[in-house]
Amino acid sequence: MCLLRFFASMMPAIVLMFVTLVPIWSRGASAWFSSPPRPAAQQQSDGGTTASKRGSSAQRQSFTSFSGRSQSSGPVARLLDQVEAKGRVSQCWKTALDTLKEGCASLRADDGERSRLALSMAACDDEADGRRRTWPVCVNDDNVRDCIYRLDDSLYLVYVQYRLHADVLCLYIQEEAFQERTEVAVQALYSGSTAAAEALEALRVSSSELRSSVSEAAEQQTSNLAETRQIHAQLQDIRKGQAAAFEALESMLRKWCAPSMMPRQISSTFRSVAQEAEAFQSRTERHIAGLTNGLERVEAFLQTLLDGTMSVGEILRGGTLLVAIVLLTLPVRTNGARLPCVGLAITAYSTRPLLATILRDSISGGTFFVFLGTAEIALLTAYACAYQSPDQVLRQLLRKEVRSALDEVWGRQLEDVRQILNEVIMSSLVSLSEVDGGSLYQEEVAILPNLDTEVHTPPKALTPQRAGRTRSRVRRT
Repeated sequence: MCLLRFFASMMPAIVLMFVTLVPIWSRGASAWFSSPPRPAAQQQSDGGTTASKRGSSAQRQSFTSFSGRSQSSGPVARLLDQVEAKGRVSQCWKTALDTLKEGCASLRADDGERSRLALSMAACDDEADGRRRTWPVCVNDDNVRDCIYRLDDSLYLVYVQYRLHADVLCLYIQEEAFQERTEVAVQALYSGSTAAAEALEALRVSSSELRSSVSEAAEQQTSNLAETRQIHAQLQDIRKGQAAAFEALESMLRKWCAPSMMPRQISSTFRSVAQEAEAFQSRTERHIAGLTNGLERVEAFLQTLLDGTMSVGEILRGGTLLVAIVLLTLPVRTNGARLPCVGLAITAYSTRPLLATILRDSISGGTFFVFLGTAEIALLTAYACAYQSPDQVLRQLLRKEVRSALDEVWGRQLEDVRQILNEVIMSSLVSLSEVDGGSLYQEEVAILPNLDTEVHTPPKALTPQRAGRTRSRVRRT
């Protein structure tokens, strides 16, 4: 009863907290999604002259059209609608959108597939605008790092933006699916809780009526048993009187049969009277024994019935516990603990007779209910502490993406610095060799391998230069 009062007192606070936090989270998520990417806007305002920069600027303009939307009308939903509209026109976009919707869970776990999807979306945008294909094709057998390595700086920023948009769309699709499943589950739980409440109310009424009728029958049988015992005592007194009369008759018979002058008729008459009295006494004893056995059976049956009615209280406790579990797991924070809590309750009630047999002692219903309620509260607390909101998951994902992007950009910048230094040194040696006649150039060229090993370029940045990379400004001059 104390636990029920505790749950009843906590329910308004839990519902108020849930109603207050959901709008705050939705406004925060909408504000984050509506912020346009700063690198795309800066790249668009530069106005480069090369063809690759013109292509990347157009792609960033299409990306900005995705991001520039109002906060109040669902920015991510409109972004998904625009991508679906492009999928109805372009087969390339339709394939990318189907890949995003069907393998969203696997894309979040597989970094390579997510990168391939971002490259394919960028290529689809180029095809939709009628430009030539400037993006590398990465099949499943190719290394994604090799494909990304061939991109220049502007295309790499566009690729990072497409990858972040793919993550956001994937999370939005999963959140929409989870919201639909949650609504269906809440509706089913509401209907099930209503049916369970009605069934418990009917069971309570019927159990109350049964208890009252059984109590009345027990009182009536108790009064009948008292009267029967009184009749049995009276019959015992009658039996004792009959035995005394029989003994008196036998003594009289012995007295009368002793003289030889007594006729035989008197003796036979007294014998017949004694036999009839003995037969009557035997019938009376059998009747009393049968009546006593019947009353004992009735008493045993009523006691069994009273013991069986005690299980109705256990049913009411179990139903109350299930309803409390359903109400406490309605918030999103404890929604995952519903099935474990219900399974724990069913397992506990199923193994209770086995525990009583092993311990060789009966466990009272109140003690069992208190232990089970404590275990359920501990399980709910554990799930509530381990819960992570979608906002936290999205922040962790974005933090990981930004960290990986910064690592790749840092390695590429170190490699570019090393190449530029080598080119400057080579050009200086060439100019000095023209002045000194070539002798100094021969000596410096022999020293270059040792200097290259002392640069200590990080292993991540120490990759061979490929033909697809953009030539540096020193080499162009």
